[in-house]
Amino acid sequence: MNPEDVAISNCESEPVHIPGRIQTFGSLIGFDTATAQITYVSENLPTMFAELKTNCLGTSFDDVSGNRDFIHAVRGALGLPTIADQRERVGQFKLGSQQADVSAVITGGTAIVELEPIQEIPVGKVTPVTRVRSLLSRIETTTDLSSLLDSAVKALRKLTGFDRVMAYKFLHSGAGEVVSEACSPGLEPFLGLRYPASDIPSQVRDLMVRVPFRICVDIHDPHVNVVGLTEEPLNMSHCHTRGISPIHVEYLKNMGVSSTMSTSIIVRGGLWGLFAFHNDRPFRLTPDQRSIVELLGHLVSMQVQQRIEKESLDARKQTDSILRSVQDTKLDTLPDLFEGFADEFTSTLEADGAVLIMKEQFFARGETPSEDFARRLLSVVNEDVVSIESFAAIDGLQAEEQMQSAGALLMELKQNSVYIAFFRNEIVEQVRWAGAKEKKIEYGPNGPRLHPRASFAEYQESVAGRCAPWQKLTLEVAMSIRAILRDRHELTKDETAHELRRQMAHRDLLIAELNHRVKNILALVRSITRQTRASTESLDHYAASLEKRIMALSSAHDLIGGSGLQWARLEELIRKELLPFTSSGKYDVEISGPPIGLTASVSPMMALVLHELVTNAAKHGALSDRGRKLTVKWKRESGGLCLLWSEEIEGTLSSPDSHGFGLSLIRRAVPYECNGDCTMEFAEDGLKVRFWMPNDAVETLPSVVAETPDVSESSVEIQRNSAVVVEDNMVIAMEMESLLVEIGFEKVRAFSGVKECLSHPSSLESDIAILDIDLGGETSFALAEKFIAADVPIIFVSGYDSKSDLPENLKHAQRLRKPVDQAGLKAAIRKVTEK
Repeated sequence: MNPEDVAISNCESEPVHIPGRIQTFGSLIGFDTATAQITYVSENLPTMFAELKTNCLGTSFDDVSGNRDFIHAVRGALGLPTIADQRERVGQFKLGSQQADVSAVITGGTAIVELEPIQEIPVGKVTPVTRVRSLLSRIETTTDLSSLLDSAVKALRKLTGFDRVMAYKFLHSGAGEVVSEACSPGLEPFLGLRYPASDIPSQVRDLMVRVPFRICVDIHDPHVNVVGLTEEPLNMSHCHTRGISPIHVEYLKNMGVSSTMSTSIIVRGGLWGLFAFHNDRPFRLTPDQRSIVELLGHLVSMQVQQRIEKESLDARKQTDSILRSVQDTKLDTLPDLFEGFADEFTSTLEADGAVLIMKEQFFARGETPSEDFARRLLSVVNEDVVSIESFAAIDGLQAEEQMQSAGALLMELKQNSVYIAFFRNEIVEQVRWAGAKEKKIEYGPNGPRLHPRASFAEYQESVAGRCAPWQKLTLEVAMSIRAILRDRHELTKDETAHELRRQMAHRDLLIAELNHRVKNILALVRSITRQTRASTESLDHYAASLEKRIMALSSAHDLIGGSGLQWARLEELIRKELLPFTSSGKYDVEISGPPIGLTASVSPMMALVLHELVTNAAKHGALSDRGRKLTVKWKRESGGLCLLWSEEIEGTLSSPDSHGFGLSLIRRAVPYECNGDCTMEFAEDGLKVRFWMPNDAVETLPSVVAETPDVSESSVEIQRNSAVVVEDNMVIAMEMESLLVEIGFEKVRAFSGVKECLSHPSSLESDIAILDIDLGGETSFALAEKFIAADVPIIFVSGYDSKSDLPENLKHAQRLRKPVDQAGLKAAIRKVTEK
């Protein structure tokens, strides 16, 4: 790898999400969501908010401030369903003499609270919210994409006051181009300038999709460190105060920019472009203004996608019209179809010419290369449709024979004999770059690293030897044209009949495979039912064991369906089964191995095996009270896959006298299902199991970021009819309603306060009441006493956990701390209903 490639790789591996420092316009606290212990703080916290507890690292977040409204509000925000996906504004609170705007997000089990000093808005001052309606109406009345972006940059500049606001679009090559701009008079315009793809490294682009908003208040900001109880860096992806990369700071200095901000334009889940804000002096928007910018960014993203979809729909309508004409025409030979519709096809695909090649026959329309050149191109056809934007990289082509053509779209209509190709002419383009593309490479302790351009003066480059890029929409249209020509093209009746027989045989094979799988599933469920009955002692035990085994089987089929009815990811099967134990933090569990898929015929049985291993570990092994550690590892070995399940326990593990259904399944399933191998050892310190599966049962898959599924204990049946929720936050109330319905309550009613609840006397006839302690200025204590008097069990929910906050007569009440999960809610309901 040459130094430039290494430098680009180093730049793209920079951990921008864990800078270890923040900008000084705010401060930060991070605490463990399970224990409330403060594990991270920014060094400027004591000086910025003197009211907060000094040296609070290691103490409880519930004790960091005397403002209980602040603590309660943060706790409440952590119960929002979106809190792990985006930064949420909690509110504004008085912390000592300082007014603070507070936001929160959860990442990796840590709640991050950002605190930003703000000034109170003077009475009568117009806020940004009052101007949003007119800005939105101006944006929404535009008809085309260019006008939309022009209106958007003008609206955003008027709203924010930045010197320059640009709409930046990412091109097919990865480079970006300024397509709209609004700037102060006298500033040199950037409209039309391009920036190389390396200006925004890949990991930054990925972060911009997940976290669309980013701000740098002052490039000269000294930053402050974030210190923690451990050396594990804090993931600050969602933080507005997140520290700025030194490379990006250098980049901004070279541009002459002192303050910047950006919000992404997301289309179809991908990074289409962004709005970039520049200022020549340090500049900070208020939290309210930043929220409006984020909102406008989301709305414009939807508008951009809507217009792109409309362009696609319009193109599809035109294509469908041509295809209907082809379908209805009386022309029946391929040469006649080509001659009759080549001009329309060429126009639709924005091509300059087309050729049809049928063995020795050759037909051409428009501007095309020579016949020999076109035939030699066919050697690169390895898919139904192949796009080429430059012939320069293809060996064996004579440049003089390509004529004016520079690129092609090649389609195979019949294998090795019939092809159609569309050609585009060369476009000599004068590209305007914001400075020369080449960057300086310097060597440091971590090897070569790119440095930003020192000058952003316009640099023009002449690009030749290429055609206009073949866009995704064009390729979709080409596929439709290919399909209609194949349908209309009948070389001989025998060939048509052969193709029909082949399609029918393929259909019959799919139906037979589906029937086979359904019968196998039914037979497996029947076997599980019978075998479970033989190894259980009571009806309840039988029902619980059977339900869990069928749920494990269902989980495997869900994972197969999620990957195209082919492969279920082994790691997902393992993590999903172990989630109730790994999420609690109580058990030491290590899971590691490469991305491996199990074939659809093996994964259901493997899911059952894993379920039995976990069940056994929870009863007797590493996931029980005497468990020490569970290790699950897998690797490629001996022409297959080796999976090791190793448990460590306190005391001695004895081998069972007999094997029930579960242990028999573990021992026999893999050898029987895929001709693999299983060895089981009841060692003194715990169970050790080794599985080996051959290559035809497993597949190496691309790496993905695994999402943790939301699972809960489902074997506890809570037979209750009605429940009451009293919660002043609507979103949290809705979440609590959902949890109660999932648990099994048939009727759930939510009220925002004491007065509203008491206005419905029937609420005192409910089976249980879930009460938020703090209800926007009043408590639920008096209401709780009325429920207790009516013999209705109560559960308090609070944003902080301190028994001293409860009156003496309610100290015995069951209590949950926000955020509330289903498992905790079930356990609390079980306790109060069993009394």
